[in-house]
Amino acid sequence: MISSYKGHLEVTDYLCKMGCDLNRSNYQAVTALHAAAAENHLLIVQCLTKNGAIINKNSKGLTPLSEAAMNLNLSIVDYFTDDTLNLFSQLQCIEAFELLATSYAGYFVDNSNIEKIYEYLLKAMQLRYSDPNKPILKIVLPPSEMYENHIECNTLEELKLIQFNVDSLFMETFVVRERILGSQHEALIPNLLYIGAVYADQKKFDRCFSLWLRALDVKKSNSELKIDDFLRFAGVFDEMYHEDGGDFPFNVYMVVLRNIIQELISMKYKSKSFNLLTVLYLIVIIAKVMILKTTNEKIEICNLIYHLNSYNFKTDNGSTLLHLCVNENTPVNTIHFKFPCSFGAKLLIDNGADVNAVDRVGNTPLHIIARSDECTNENRNEMLTIVSDLIHNDAHIDTVNDDGQTPLDCAQVEQMRLILRSQTKLSLKCITARTVIMLDLNYSKHLSKALIDFVKLHSIVNK
Repeated sequence: MISSYKGHLEVTDYLCKMGCDLNRSNYQAVTALHAAAAENHLLIVQCLTKNGAIINKNSKGLTPLSEAAMNLNLSIVDYFTDDTLNLFSQLQCIEAFELLATSYAGYFVDNSNIEKIYEYLLKAMQLRYSDPNKPILKIVLPPSEMYENHIECNTLEELKLIQFNVDSLFMETFVVRERILGSQHEALIPNLLYIGAVYADQKKFDRCFSLWLRALDVKKSNSELKIDDFLRFAGVFDEMYHEDGGDFPFNVYMVVLRNIIQELISMKYKSKSFNLLTVLYLIVIIAKVMILKTTNEKIEICNLIYHLNSYNFKTDNGSTLLHLCVNENTPVNTIHFKFPCSFGAKLLIDNGADVNAVDRVGNTPLHIIARSDECTNENRNEMLTIVSDLIHNDAHIDTVNDDGQTPLDCAQVEQMRLILRSQTKLSLKCITARTVIMLDLNYSKHLSKALIDFVKLHSIVNK
């Protein structure tokens, strides 16, 4: 199999002559013939078939011909479909040409590729009707909203009607591919993502979201969800906000947020840092448009964010979503917002975020924002809003981190010091905790756990 995959013809030929098992497969039922066909090694494919290699399907339901078609290996498709060799049935050859057509839709879309899509769809349809008395008819799938309710062409006349309609050709490739491979086959995903991105570039966002949600569904069924699957949605939501003056589909947003929260929950002991950033982007984006939402939509969003905060997810360095939201060094990747963000911080604070949570070195969100070194006249109101929201929701201004610093001690610029001093109002509870620490009283046997934790916030020794 390795020699076939790597394209070593002489080695493959030698092994064939030595009587090696040509049909031995790996755990995915992939044979040497599958490997050679997928990697476009025509001479090796010919060597294997002439030496009696049996044509089987792998665990994904693909024959070597299917593999060649899906990888646009035309010379191998031509060899396998040569009717003088009789390697595959006529229906298998037809479906190979159909797969070939759909595979062109998953690569760079230009006029030549669009012409190839039609060319191979036409070739397949002509083969279906090569015997007018016994046409090989399709089992057409029912229409789906995901594919604009497109119904697959079943005659040459129907196919010719969409020859110059690019959108219809795209939809045709989706329903054809799904009919052949099945509704949850992982090979559906690249085309859905690519054409979805094409529609996003064309500002056809509804079509983009339909295809990407379909890809999300297929990925979930194959346990293949990745952070990029959510990040691409955040990028388009952000684009719609900045370029189209605001809103994006609420139902799409909620599907994405629910899925990424579920993904975070299922990760258990894995690093959540990158995933939390994407969640933060989604929260900031929705926070910016909350004013446009209905009362019921606002309630639904707030309930979901409260549910998210209840898990107290943290990055590898112990930062919560609120830490990230008020940190000027939080990376922005595909979105155009800057951090700290008062809209996102308020949405988190109002829905259960712990304003006194500490990271690995004892910093609360108030410590983090205090360190901002870009506290200028332009963003002073943003900083003041965040500091005010934190303190008014019981963030402790006298909590010390592992270096024994309060938020005020951490302030880098005078503007931030002024903001913090303007909000500084020590509660009697905080004064008492600091007094207990200052007098070095033995309090652990006399206070509840909640009060013990509270006192510890005010002491570097007990952290």
